[in-house]
Amino acid sequence: MFKKIIFFIVSSLNFFFSNYTKKVFLYLAHVINQSGCGKDFVTVHFRPKYSEDVHKRESFLEEVKLPAFAIMIQGPIVLKNNFTFETIQLYRKLFGESVIIVFSSWHGELSDEKILDLESYCSVVLSEKPTNSGLHNVNYQIVSSRCGMLKAKELGAEFLIKTRSDQRFYNPATLKILHNLYMTAPNKIIELSMSSCKYRPWSLCDMFQFSKADILLDMWNIELDERKKYKINFHDESYRVRDIVSAKIAEIYVHFNHANKYGYYDVLSVDDYYSYIREKIIIIDKEVIDIFWYKYTAKEYCLVGSDFYSSEDVLSMISWGDYLLILDGCPSKKTYEYLDEYEKI
Repeated sequence: MFKKIIFFIVSSLNFFFSNYTKKVFLYLAHVINQSGCGKDFVTVHFRPKYSEDVHKRESFLEEVKLPAFAIMIQGPIVLKNNFTFETIQLYRKLFGESVIIVFSSWHGELSDEKILDLESYCSVVLSEKPTNSGLHNVNYQIVSSRCGMLKAKELGAEFLIKTRSDQRFYNPATLKILHNLYMTAPNKIIELSMSSCKYRPWSLCDMFQFSKADILLDMWNIELDERKKYKINFHDESYRVRDIVSAKIAEIYVHFNHANKYGYYDVLSVDDYYSYIREKIIIIDKEVIDIFWYKYTAKEYCLVGSDFYSSEDVLSMISWGDYLLILDGCPSKKTYEYLDEYEKI
């Protein structure tokens, strides 16, 4: 009920005073920060919903010849705010016609009219859903990602961004940044800080990845998860972090299976986890590409937090700075010790 009331108030404000909605949010945040009430400071950040309102910054970006790039978007189409379609239009606006864009989704998700609309901006790949979704629907991601990547490679892509249909990145320099970073450490996969965990082994960001197409295909060329347990079942039970890791759920399943190919077999070993990161992964802060995701919450850091602000956060984020420390041999505290302390085992 509370959510409905807030939604009604905000919708009413936006309808009657659309020019002032931003000012209202900014003023409220400023009042909170200045009032001395509560224990937290608040910041507010706005991103355009529609591609026509995004400025490309052409004067800032030099014309740089890059190898054949593809942006592969996987998942069900998000119709609210015309989100997926607007995202594809934005990428075409920012990166031009030379960049391959592939949208990989499911048969039955799109009308013929919507497919035609999409095909004016990108290539569309439609697959049959696996009969078994796997734990946390991981099989849906495996199949749609693999099919989209194969299509991108067929169209000539050498380098590939893998992203989701309910996410969007805004930085027009993204391709150049990722390519330049990749060239400093070839054959690694670049992922984001937004869901990469310090103290939950193999929990890395499978939602957004960048590398050569063949390298990403190697990661996603894994067996489907034959187990049958759905998201709702996990909410019915009390799970510790180590239970989630041992069960190899979602992104843990993807990364741990990839790690198996390179000799890492202990799912609870932090030593294996950090060695794998050093060997195969680059982690950058999500702000580098200005990624947006609003599926679950409007919090800027919605999946993992920063241990700058909490000493008891077992889902602490691996930032770019933390990644540099990992390369240098950190952390000194073992995951087992950390979980023993905070999970009271």
